Amino acid sequence: MYRTLAITGLLLVIVSGCGLDATPTPYLATLTPSPVPPATASPVDTSTPLSPEPPTDTAAPPPSSTEPPTVEPPTAEPPTPAPTVDPWPPALAQPGGSKIGIHVLLNDDPRIMEFIRRVKPRVVKAVDNLGWLADAKLASPQTVTIGRFTQVPNRDILDNKDPSQYPNPADFARDFINTFIDQYRANPGVDYWEGWNEFPPSSPAHWQWYAAFEAERACQMQALGLKASVGGFSAGKPDYPDMVYFLPAIEAVK
Repeated sequence: MYRTLAITGLLLVIVSGCGLDATPTPYLATLTPSPVPPATASPVDTSTPLSPEPPTDTAAPPPSSTEPPTVEPPTAEPPTPAPTVDPWPPALAQPGGSKIGIHVLLNDDPRIMEFIRRVKPRVVKAVDNLGWLADAKLASPQTVTIGRFTQVPNRDILDNKDPSQYPNPADFARDFINTFIDQYRANPGVDYWEGWNEFPPSSPAHWQWYAAFEAERACQMQALGLKASVGGFSAGKPDYPDMVYFLPAIEAVK
């Protein structure tokens, strides 16, 4: 208590020393702390229930277009091109200098005969379907016609046999001709007849037998008033060294 009084007295001395009266000023009054009432919570209005706010979407929505959707026009079908006109060369009165002819498996296109009428090829070859060659000869009499049948009687006659077991070439040629003699005579539009369809010799013995068979066939057909065309190999055959084995047939025909 005495200490409090001493402090108060000291304050009064200091105030008196500043030339102020003894009446406390508002400023000095603030130096004396006053009790602060405890804070009270604000009343909550419960009359309106609180609802959670929806989450905020930060992405901007895409702009809505008022333009109508674009509709692609239908694609027009391209016009059908006119058929190409065959570029036929000028018609010839007789065969020209070319030795290139045509090989016909089936006369199923009118352009085949049109080619013969215009170009008059040196040679025309047909297989199995042969009756139309008579018309080809009328359209181009100088054209050489060749006929061939793909059927070969006893075509395995040399398979797995020793050369000593091969049939006699003259006998085999006679049997071969007799197989087709009626068809030979039924097709006068054929100038020359081929024999064995694409015979494939595989050894010198095969070659020698085949050359003898072709020579016999040509001679026997000549005796019957028919003409033979020898060889009838497949495309790309024979290899050049093998031709020496076939010379006897060429010599007999000549």
